[in-house]
Amino acid sequence: MAIVAVIVNKQTITRPPAELEDIYRDAVGRAVRHAVIRWPRLVIVLDKRYTAKKLRYALEQSIREQISDLRQEVVLIQQEESLARKELQATDYVAWAFFQKYERGESRFYDLIAERVIVEEVVERNIIYLSAISRLTCGVNSYAPFIRRPTPAHPRPSRKRRAPAKRDLT
Repeated sequence: MAIVAVIVNKQTITRPPAELEDIYRDAVGRAVRHAVIRWPRLVIVLDKRYTAKKLRYALEQSIREQISDLRQEVVLIQQEESLARKELQATDYVAWAFFQKYERGESRFYDLIAERVIVEEVVERNIIYLSAISRLTCGVNSYAPFIRRPTPAHPRPSRKRRAPAKRDLT
């Protein structure tokens, strides 16, 4: 398992966007971009944090826009309830460990996962958002989506179509 994380230091945002949800969408898109660069065939499972279909669509659209210039074989995006997926519950721990490290200066939880972190992008420069962004509850937001790599591409055995079974109409 590899961990890709993007941490946004909200204190460096000099002009927040009108829609605060864009901060979250940007962080998710950056994390997915790092993953797609490494693995062009991905199944990405995100927490279904939005009840409104419009917001779920906006998140997926934002991700797709941020990876549109990359070579992709297949990138599937699924949004599921975290209670139904243990992988998403583990991802919550990862995000919490990053929060503890950056917000509270406590690294012991991060240290447990540190060897699995392959990307840890910290966005700390002066950020001016000219579009909308997301409301986050803490000064630092970390996001590490659960990313499952599909099996390597290999030729599939051809499936011969069977002739439909003949029916006896008598």
